[in-house]
Amino acid sequence: MWTSISTGKASPYQNFVADAARYLGQPRPLSGARSPTVSYADTIDHHLGSNEVAATYVAASAEVYRVDAYLASYGTTTSDHYPVLSRYAFGGGNPVPTVAITAPNGGGTYQGGGVQNITWTSSAVTSVRLEATLDGGTTWTTIIASTPAASGSYAWTLPVTATSTGMVRITDVVSGASDVSDSTFTIAVGGGGTADVIINEILANEPGSSTAGEFIELVNTGTASASLGGWTLSDGASVRHVFAPGTALAPGATIVVFGGASGIPAGLASAVASSTGSLGLGNSGDSVTLRSGASTIIGSVTYTSTLSGQDGVSMNRSPDGGSIAAYVLHRTLSTLSASPGKRASGAAW
Repeated sequence: MWTSISTGKASPYQNFVADAARYLGQPRPLSGARSPTVSYADTIDHHLGSNEVAATYVAASAEVYRVDAYLASYGTTTSDHYPVLSRYAFGGGNPVPTVAITAPNGGGTYQGGGVQNITWTSSAVTSVRLEATLDGGTTWTTIIASTPAASGSYAWTLPVTATSTGMVRITDVVSGASDVSDSTFTIAVGGGGTADVIINEILANEPGSSTAGEFIELVNTGTASASLGGWTLSDGASVRHVFAPGTALAPGATIVVFGGASGIPAGLASAVASSTGSLGLGNSGDSVTLRSGASTIIGSVTYTSTLSGQDGVSMNRSPDGGSIAAYVLHRTLSTLSASPGKRASGAAW
């Protein structure tokens, strides 16, 4: 913990330490370890760097250099402080952070309310911020403040606002390296479109022992409303749910089918209980099939115990809402075990 060595006094560096976005105390791991002084137990020598320098810091390199191992009577003949060292990868050995938008990169037309993957390439970058503008760059709105750069993709639900001057921007959270769509794109509102309903999330291994907590989440990633009346959800054995007549799923919206009414979380409006009273999803592996009519398969998922072996942890598309994305354990996408009716991050669709 960073405090003043004078009891009851605030650290003179507290303002810097608290500003973690712009400053980093690299030798923080030294606290509680070997003291950098001859006579005091407290760690009172530190290196403090800006975020630009912090980006080049070699992890875990901070150390107290015990020169008393080489100089006899060091504390009385030389100094009562030992040197504190930390390493940085400057110059040619330090890769320059870069980011580049690959889509949407200008020139396309997208339906408002639909889902479009923002994709990018990056180098020497850990996390990125994504933003969008609808007025050619005058005003920017944050899509997500921080998302892993390595994923290279983020499922963006487009605003239901018509524009011909849309662009997206990506920024390295640490270095500030940035890139913007090469040119503007168009967001259209209304005018038809098609529905695209996907099985986005499945919880086969319910939390606790009540199978009412099992659920299947559907998301319409298309640009038109889907009429679900008469559609069915089946496991590997039989039909487990039939959607009621008049059930509709708007573009960018979700509906969650639970094994029983008691499993639906309080406040979750976009949810229904299985019409048969059970989903019957196997923990050791099973299948889920969404059909329109008796035989038209809209989507089908076959999973193994790798995705259903953890109590209360669902399987989810990665990226979240991706029409052709693979399924992964939910905890690889966020700290949440599951997110019925919401994005993997817990945000609203």
